[in-house]
Amino acid sequence: MNKDDLIKILESKKENEFFDLKQEWHKRSEDLAKDIICFCNTVHDRDCYLIFGVNDYFEVIGVTGKRYEQAKVIDLLNKLKFADERPNISVDTFKIDGKEVDVLTIYNTDRTPLYLTERYGNMQPGCIYARVRDVNTANNGNANLSTIESLWKKRFGLLKPKLNYFSSLLLDVDNWSEYSNEMHHLIDTDCVIQISDFEDDIGLENKRRYEYYSYAVNNQETYLYEAELKYNGTKLEKYTLACLDSGRVLIVLAEKGVITQGLNAITEFRYYIKDSLRYNFSRFIREKYIGGYSDFEKEYPELNKIFIIFDNNSEKEDFVEYIENNIELLIKEKERVKDHIGTAEDDPFQKANKEILRYNIAIRSLYDDWKVLRQKY
Repeated sequence: MNKDDLIKILESKKENEFFDLKQEWHKRSEDLAKDIICFCNTVHDRDCYLIFGVNDYFEVIGVTGKRYEQAKVIDLLNKLKFADERPNISVDTFKIDGKEVDVLTIYNTDRTPLYLTERYGNMQPGCIYARVRDVNTANNGNANLSTIESLWKKRFGLLKPKLNYFSSLLLDVDNWSEYSNEMHHLIDTDCVIQISDFEDDIGLENKRRYEYYSYAVNNQETYLYEAELKYNGTKLEKYTLACLDSGRVLIVLAEKGVITQGLNAITEFRYYIKDSLRYNFSRFIREKYIGGYSDFEKEYPELNKIFIIFDNNSEKEDFVEYIENNIELLIKEKERVKDHIGTAEDDPFQKANKEILRYNIAIRSLYDDWKVLRQKY
């Protein structure tokens, strides 16, 4: 959660199952642990929040009394005996109207239900404590059978739409096997990735081409392919793959965005939305063929200077609005970018690609600065 998200919650003045307002932190650690476990055991696929320093009327009163730092909450959870996965959390502090508000984020997990194997406080081993709407399971009770069944279904992906389900399986890189031009998931063999030659109205023979991002690596040789994600023979989605650096690196082509000024397009840019199907497929391809993001960043640092990874669509829209309101800043930043293409200026095609590449490096640089300022204020 960022400060803007918190303000939206406070302005909505509407309670829901994704957050709980508290004037102060829990006095007993077992009560804090139970709230965290209950928020983990939810059927939906969203992060949840404990917001401290806000009363039931959505009025910011500021945090007072005992407070927990992130390390202390993690230490508390590490001491508990979980049957499987532990909750994943973070703690952030925001200043609203001069008062501090603590936000404990409980990240969504598919490894539900989470439960203890040893008693802690009033929580019993083997009992499943869940949150349904805005109510937690009682200390001396257990979630009802319907909720428990749904939590197990969530673990096995049975509640997700097929696109979301497929996306979650892409995170399981080791359970995919490759056969010729296809990849199959070893557990759910209905999930298939089929790779073929890129085809458009230009024709198959033109799958070899040069785009602006081709010049961000040493060799500009670029080949395009198509990847179809299928479930039980039905095509769920299709993405373009770009084989760059004369075949040395394969990437899932990022989504295309456009920066405009009035009715005029200034430049295109490429981006991913974190945790989207395209983003997870991109991570899958990098992990499968390169060895992971760290290896990719080490071998191809220039590519990371042109593709943006947004947290969500809202962040993307806010950033584009910021850039379009500060075109002069973008142009100034572009002029600071060194050439990444060793080519003659009289080649109009390469000259145009050089200009787009400069813009993209500038946009990525401005995004990094904007992100820091956004989090700070």
